[in-house]
Amino acid sequence: MANKKYTPSLIPKKRKRLSFWRTIFKKKSDNGFYFAKSLDGRVTLLWIEANQFGKTNCYPGVLTIEGQEWAWADGMSNKAKRYNQEMIARWTEVVDPRRIDAEYDVTELTPEQFFRDFGPAQDRVMRELFLPKDAGSEEGPAEEAGDAAEQIAAADVQTAEDAAEDPKDGAQA
Repeated sequence: MANKKYTPSLIPKKRKRLSFWRTIFKKKSDNGFYFAKSLDGRVTLLWIEANQFGKTNCYPGVLTIEGQEWAWADGMSNKAKRYNQEMIARWTEVVDPRRIDAEYDVTELTPEQFFRDFGPAQDRVMRELFLPKDAGSEEGPAEEAGDAAEQIAAADVQTAEDAAEDPKDGAQA
């Protein structure tokens, strides 16, 4: 599966692309920021609609299904890529352009409103993905050092396994 960062646009509005000239003259981007809640209350969505290469796409930010939260993970690590692909798969299971109007109450947000909710959700996900599970434990320094060495060794093994699966993976942008 390709490492996609977007899904089809959910909002039927053509967005202006950010061209070279718009950038030079500091024209504001034409991105749309959205929040949606399913009519049954089980699912919430937070996303950006933006034009890239002449086509408007949906860039998922936060997905919550029955209290379980996913937020787009920054970074190029294999762990972040796998996590984001799982998020995209779940996103496409719960919403698509045909279902958004019938199953969700959609609200357009300002960029400030969007990032007020997106930033903390992303921070929670990044901590969950990349901080050791026992970061708050009361082990002594010697035990922590041993655990850290084991974690580094395990990460190196995982990276080698990932590289063997897809040798081009590390070179992709």
